[in-house]
Amino acid sequence: MNKDHVQENIKVWDKFHLKKGRVISQIPEFLHDPNSFNKGYILDIGCGNGDQMKLFSEKDGFISIGIDVSYSALKEADTGLHVVHGDAESLPFKDNIFELVYSLGVIEHFPGTNKAIKESYRVAAHSGWVFHTVPNRFSIWSLVIKPLKKLFGKWEVGMEKSFSKAALGRKMIEAGFKDIGFRTYGFKDYSGYSGSVFMLPLKLVDDMLGKLFSKWGFFLHMWGRK
Repeated sequence: MNKDHVQENIKVWDKFHLKKGRVISQIPEFLHDPNSFNKGYILDIGCGNGDQMKLFSEKDGFISIGIDVSYSALKEADTGLHVVHGDAESLPFKDNIFELVYSLGVIEHFPGTNKAIKESYRVAAHSGWVFHTVPNRFSIWSLVIKPLKKLFGKWEVGMEKSFSKAALGRKMIEAGFKDIGFRTYGFKDYSGYSGSVFMLPLKLVDDMLGKLFSKWGFFLHMWGRK
């Protein structure tokens, strides 16, 4: 990752992190069942303060490790959590280590998304699973809210790309993944705007479109096996 871009990311996300906490508070339900994965090392890319690592760190047989570019976020991690400083495009780990690798709202925030996906493949164990969550291109967020925020100078999270199922799927295939699957989640599943009256009609429209079109959804969760 370009050094200037790293510093920009850290500056923006430190401010956002301190203001609002983790961006994605909804952990995909397929990560809620540790029995679905082989026991061993698990990697949270963009772990922030490590809250989501606790899902596995509290289970026997799992060793959960987190990595983030922000020192201030890592300093907030609970004592006992295994967190290291680093970035997704150059993971400081050996090949074929982790039974599960996941990132929740991370790889869309820098130019080298392809490199980050390839790095997640590299460090995954043979037959290990990798999950990435990104903003869906076909969503109220990407098509309405984000452009409006930028128009009125309210956008505060720096670079953020969005992806369609086809676009992210191609990147996963190019990296070498097999058994690729996906799921979209609606705007109503995102708690960041749950208390806003302004968002209610958007949530209703989003829910309706999600029932009509399988590609529609706020988040795009995609996974693959090495």
